[in-house]
Amino acid sequence: MKRLLSSLIGCSIETVEGSQGVVRDFYFDDHSWLLRYLVCHLPRTASSASRSVLVSADHFLPPQWALPIFPVRLSDEQLLQCPDWETDVPVSKQKAEQMAVTILSPENGGIGTAGILMTPIPRYVNRLGRKAADPRLRSFQAVRHYALRTSNQEVGRMRDLAIDEADWAIHGIVVRLRRRFGGRTIIVPPQWVSEIDWFNGALRSEADADHWKDAPDFPAKRHLLRQK
Repeated sequence: MKRLLSSLIGCSIETVEGSQGVVRDFYFDDHSWLLRYLVCHLPRTASSASRSVLVSADHFLPPQWALPIFPVRLSDEQLLQCPDWETDVPVSKQKAEQMAVTILSPENGGIGTAGILMTPIPRYVNRLGRKAADPRLRSFQAVRHYALRTSNQEVGRMRDLAIDEADWAIHGIVVRLRRRFGGRTIIVPPQWVSEIDWFNGALRSEADADHWKDAPDFPAKRHLLRQK
């Protein structure tokens, strides 16, 4: 059964030894539409500060949806040793970090607004010394309210992603259409999206507006997507 990804945000992470941390985000590949990581926030302890780490989808176990708890195939120590969340950052973070904004001062030396200079900053490097800027890695929290745009107009806004815990693949995009296109909430396959445009905050589609207007409704019994 398909589940809404948003229902896992805020879940407790449960290692093989017990609860440890909270789900803050999911990163996915916008080509394969597979979940790659979850972002786990680890609370401060007597020996360490709070921080966020990446847990690979290879370690995911079926969630206990009714509680809700997200078990992972890791010990407490293995979870603590997971890579920092900045080890592999999504496009939204890549773009933000690539923009160094410098306010140019007027000739009199005061602070002015003569211009803005955008400078790329190659900040993120993996353990082998290569840049870890994956152009296909996306943050669910960053894109979940993006506009849905065809070639010339906005037809709605993304609301959620539907996943299948059997393969951790994204099988559907939940979109709320604008009133002029029926005002319905629909669910469509991710293949309908041709590009995720970070700069304009949009999911872009080559399909015309009528194609989206005729898309199937999101199920009325939404709770079936949320828990067993």
